[in-house]
Amino acid sequence: WSLRQPDGIPPEARRFASSSTYKSRILFVVGGEGENEKYFDDIWGLDVIALKWINVSLSSNTIPSFCGGVMEIKNQVAYIYGGKRENNEVSEEVSVFRITDKGLPPINLKSNTKSSIIQSLLLTNPKLSDFEIGIVVGTGSFGRVFCALHTLTKKYYAIKELCKAHVIDLNQVEHVKAERDVLSSICHPHIVNYCGCFQD
Repeated sequence: WSLRQPDGIPPEARRFASSSTYKSRILFVVGGEGENEKYFDDIWGLDVIALKWINVSLSSNTIPSFCGGVMEIKNQVAYIYGGKRENNEVSEEVSVFRITDKGLPPINLKSNTKSSIIQSLLLTNPKLSDFEIGIVVGTGSFGRVFCALHTLTKKYYAIKELCKAHVIDLNQVEHVKAERDVLSSICHPHIVNYCGCFQD
């Protein structure tokens, strides 16, 4: 676990907020309760890839007043069940609002921007002797993937081993280079992060 401070203007500290992620990119935070105030009628968005608070504009002036309901987003529609209303009554209603992509940051798979977490894992001029090679965690057409401990940083990495002769025999040199180039240029929560390469 680590504490991170997103960029942008954050919402007031609160608890009992309703929250859910949209397209694995935007964490919507709705309502909530602070130390001395209840936040019934506001909504916030956190870009979890760029780690930045974003402005969320509403097509209507108000949203249903609630605090602490269960929230789920499905096919661009957010559903919030229950929660506490402004009169402190517990609600059995389902509040619904539609999400559009207008104004939201796109997921750019060609972005060279790496999060600070990934930047901290990037390796400068790595070599095989920097690692303690552990167990095999996967096998493929061209080689194996090992779990390895970086002896200096004490961080674990997955190391993909490729047999150069085998890659050349199967005419896969350009494919291997393309895989390296693509992985080194993207940062996405559902794709393995590239941290470096070397040859022995």
